[in-house]
Amino acid sequence: IRGNGEYVNRQAPFTTLRVEVWDKDRFSADDFIGDFQVPLGKLMDGRTHKVRGRLGDSEHKRKGVRVTGEVFMELRYGS
Repeated sequence: IRGNGEYVNRQAPFTTLRVEVWDKDRFSADDFIGDFQVPLGKLMDGRTHKVRGRLGDSEHKRKGVRVTGEVFMELRYGS
C-alpha cells in the first residue's frame, strides 16, 4: 500500500474499472454518451467511496463530437 492509500499489486493488472454511459432509446439505437476510468486501488478497503468521473471518449466512438459531463456514483469493492 502506497502512502496515498493506493493498493498496488503488480500481479493483478486489471485494477481500473472503465465505465461507459449510454442513453436508452425505445425506438432507435442507444447512443454512447461518454466513458471514464476509476482506479480500483484506493477502493480495495471494503468501504463505500463517492466517485466523480469526467466523461470522455477514450475509444473515439463519437467522432467529431466533443464529449462533456460528469458522473457521480458510489462504489464499494468487495472480494
